Amino acid sequence: MNVTWDQVYSQFQVKTLILKVANRCNLACTYCYWFQDKTAFSKPSVMPVDVEDVLLAKLGDYIISSGVDCFTLALHGGEPMLLGLKRTKALLEKIRTLSIDTSVPIRTSIQTNGTLITRDWCETFKTYNVSLGISIDGPKEVHDSSRRDFKGCGSFDKIIKGLKLLRDNDVPFGILSVCDPASDPEIALKFFFEELNLIGLDILIPDITHDEKPQNISNYYKRLFDVWVSKYANEGRRIRFFENIISSILGKGSRVETIGYSVNNIVTIDSDGEIMLLDTLKICKGFEPSLGLNVLTNSIEDIYDSDAYKEILREALTLNSKCISCQFNISCGGGYLPHRWNSKTNNFRNPSVYCEDLLTTMSHIKSFMESDLEIETI
Repeated sequence: MNVTWDQVYSQFQVKTLILKVANRCNLACTYCYWFQDKTAFSKPSVMPVDVEDVLLAKLGDYIISSGVDCFTLALHGGEPMLLGLKRTKALLEKIRTLSIDTSVPIRTSIQTNGTLITRDWCETFKTYNVSLGISIDGPKEVHDSSRRDFKGCGSFDKIIKGLKLLRDNDVPFGILSVCDPASDPEIALKFFFEELNLIGLDILIPDITHDEKPQNISNYYKRLFDVWVSKYANEGRRIRFFENIISSILGKGSRVETIGYSVNNIVTIDSDGEIMLLDTLKICKGFEPSLGLNVLTNSIEDIYDSDAYKEILREALTLNSKCISCQFNISCGGGYLPHRWNSKTNNFRNPSVYCEDLLTTMSHIKSFMESDLEIETI
C-alpha cells in the first residue's frame, strides 16, 4: 500500500513546546546555537505577560481539542532563570492550574546554566515539581574553556555552588554536557560519576552544519563508551547518548531527536510569541525556522497547516543515497537534522556533517554489543 505525505503528516502530534521565556543570557558560551542568529536580540528580553497568558489559553484549547494524554513545557532561553523568581512562580502556578482545568498532566522542565540558583529557587522547583536540567561540561578546566561570562570569567565555581544548594535542598536534577573532543573522556566520567556522584547524564555533540569544519568526535566517543562500559555501566550509571544508540541498533528506536530515523515534534515559542520549529535550527544559515505564525494571532493547531512544518517533516524523513545504503540508516537516521544542513544545497538531504564519526562510533558500539552477546550465549 502506498502511503501519501498527507498520511505521514497526520501521524505526528505536537506534545512538547519549548518556551523562550528569556531571550538573553548571563553567559557567553562559545558554542551556543541560539545567539548565532543575532535576530534573537530583536525580541523581548523576557516573554511579556500578555504573550504568556494568550499562549497558555490557546494551549488549553489545543490540549482539549487534540486529545493528548500528556504535555511537556520546557522553559528555555537564553537563560530562563533571568525571567526572575516572581514571574517564574506565577507562570508555574498558571501551568499547574491549566493542568487541573484540562485534566491532562503537564510536565514542566527548566534547562539552566545553574549560576543563579538560590534556596528560594530550590523551594520553587520542589513546590512545582520542575524537572531541572543543569548545563556543565566537565571539570573546571574543560567547562570554563567554553562557558564563560561576558567578562571572560569561568562559570564553573558558581555552578558547583548551585549544585550543592540543589542537593542540600533535596532537589533532583539532570546534567547536560557538550563534548570537548580535545579533552579526556576518562577524566570527564570520573568527574561526573565519582566527584559529582551522578547516576546519569547526557554528553551532546557540538551543534554545527556543513558550513563549518567539524572536529573529529569519534575518538572521544569511542573512548567515552569504553570507559563507561568497563567502569560505570554495571553500577547503573547512565549516558543517554549511548543508551539511545544501543536501543536504535537493537531496533527499539530512540527517545531523543538527535539519534534515529524519526521526526522531531518539538515546537518553539519565542519570547514575542512567534511559533518556530526546533530551536537548534537557528544554526542553519539561510534556513528560516519560523512558521509565519504567532500565538497572539494563531492557534496551536495552525502548525499542522503550515507548509514550513510539512517541509521540515519531509526533510527529516528523506535520506540521501549514502544514508539509505548505510547499515545504520534507521538507527542513525542520517544524524541530527540541523547537522545535515548545507547552505550550498539549501536543504537537509545530506549526511550529517559528523557522518564518518557517527559511522565509526556506532560500528564500535555494535562490535562491542555483538561480542558481549556472544560471551553471554556461551
